[in-house]
Amino acid sequence: MTTLVGASGFISGLMGIFVGVYGLQKIRFFYFIGFAFGYFRFPALIILPIWVANELMQHLTYINSNVAYFAHIGGLVSGGFLAFLFRQTWLKPKEDMIAKQEQSESNFKQDYQAALLLIENLKFDQAKQKFAKLWKTYPDKLFLLDHLYHLYKVDEHSKGFHRVMNLLIEQQLDCLSEEHWIRLNHYIQEDINITNLKTSNLQSIIAQAIEDEQYTFIEYLLDKTDQTRFQPLLADMYQAIINYANTSVQPSKAQHFQKLLANLNQAAN
Repeated sequence: MTTLVGASGFISGLMGIFVGVYGLQKIRFFYFIGFAFGYFRFPALIILPIWVANELMQHLTYINSNVAYFAHIGGLVSGGFLAFLFRQTWLKPKEDMIAKQEQSESNFKQDYQAALLLIENLKFDQAKQKFAKLWKTYPDKLFLLDHLYHLYKVDEHSKGFHRVMNLLIEQQLDCLSEEHWIRLNHYIQEDINITNLKTSNLQSIIAQAIEDEQYTFIEYLLDKTDQTRFQPLLADMYQAIINYANTSVQPSKAQHFQKLLANLNQAAN
């Protein structure tokens, strides 16, 4: 008797569990016949028994093979049996969860279309409320913030506008691509008064901007920040920029921000 070691029996067991739980669900199979190959979709409950028959045939054909064909067959049968045994408990398919997700997406599409219709009908106050409610319910859909931004930017001194600005910065700090920087530059250039920006957000966005060498954005942001309220913080930020510019051998940038720091300190005195 030859002892064979491998994981194929375990993998076959997982295949058996899949058949037992999602047997009628179509899955993708790869095939090749000579030089022809491709994919097709078919229920696992129909295809995998054919695979078992093929394994059995190979076991009978290649008697001296080192492949444990019966381990494959046994794994598949065992997995299927366990799935059937526990089907109504911890292996119960989550069809209800899938249905809820589909219903949630359907509800979102309806509410989103309703919100767009409010804008089309120039009912901007109602649209603000609708989009704010949508954002609260679906915080993963960042494009909702863009709608809120455009609705609120007509009144850049409003609390709603500053709230949206903070949300935009909070949501984008972890994924500031070049496209994000372009958009944030656009926001900062358009928005005259951003003195209500949260201190934590100001620190985070400038720190990220320094790392990405977004000096133009930094100047726009710092220029429109309340110099009196944020003086100690701004001084630290300017010094951080100067240190980074010196470290990365950018003397002209270091000198430029050194002058801005001197002006800031002079104004404070």
